[in-house]
Amino acid sequence: RLDDPLLHGLDDHAGDRAGGVDELADPLVVLQAGDERPQVTLLTIGPAAAYGDALEFASELLAVAGLAVTVADLDGAPQWDDVGAVACLCSSDAVYRDRAAAAVSRLRAAGVEHVVVAGRPDADIAADDFLYVGGNTRATLSRILDALGVHG
Repeated sequence: RLDDPLLHGLDDHAGDRAGGVDELADPLVVLQAGDERPQVTLLTIGPAAAYGDALEFASELLAVAGLAVTVADLDGAPQWDDVGAVACLCSSDAVYRDRAAAAVSRLRAAGVEHVVVAGRPDADIAADDFLYVGGNTRATLSRILDALGVHG
């Protein structure tokens, strides 16, 4: 029934839902209109079997936000000047337990402003953000865009 009290007021909140999408869409419009997309460096740690899934997941999520990615091996002595303002560590939970804290420290010392880990949050890792299934991807991507200076 259209006069059901449970249905009253649903249209009042339609704008709230649209507004939430627009908040993330505005920076994406800026990215699509520009010639050069901001870049995030994905740093792999350990063997390909350890970082493969995290690398693919992070690459795809960042592409959704209109960001370009470059991939470097943390163990292969990346050119620290080329890493940029935002870097994302890609590996497995087991490798993160042994090496992520030191990797985050290295990145901070190299001047990386925003460090992301492609994996579940861990209190022992002092990263700025974590990209993971079930996380608040919209908020994380918004913070990454802010760190890159992309504003709608």
